[in-house]
Amino acid sequence: MAFQTSYDQYPAVGAAGMKVDSREDTVESYAAEGAIGWGLAVIKGTDAAVQVKKPAAADGVFRGVALRTSVFEQQSDGTSGYVDEDSVNVLRKGQVWVPTITAVAIDGTAYFVNSGADAGKFSATNDGTTDAVPTGVFRSAVAATSGGLAKLEINLP
Repeated sequence: MAFQTSYDQYPAVGAAGMKVDSREDTVESYAAEGAIGWGLAVIKGTDAAVQVKKPAAADGVFRGVALRTSVFEQQSDGTSGYVDEDSVNVLRKGQVWVPTITAVAIDGTAYFVNSGADAGKFSATNDGTTDAVPTGVFRSAVAATSGGLAKLEINLP
């Protein structure tokens, strides 16, 4: 067993899929249709009433953001997140830390990548590879063009 022997003086403010704070929020549970990473956008699955999945094509119906949970730790292959058929906690209202692939600005409109290697991550750019996040607004700025974390606020019905 390995033990942590050093700590950062200034820990990260958040991690992908973490709620930003304790404000009122709405979280629903769905079954994972395939693997889903924490903090990624999820769309309705094959059985829309009970499943969500990572985006794989344009115009998927946005269901929310997959929340990080302490129930699941890192998988044996080094990845973290939900695996097929796990119960996924999906944030539908509130603020959450999300991974970005572009620089984002406070109060900027949010888009999610709808396919490819970055599917489910977020962007400030509306192009052929992204779909709008209904009611999605960034609440923090990220200067990096890739690999940053931003606060995303959503308010889905």
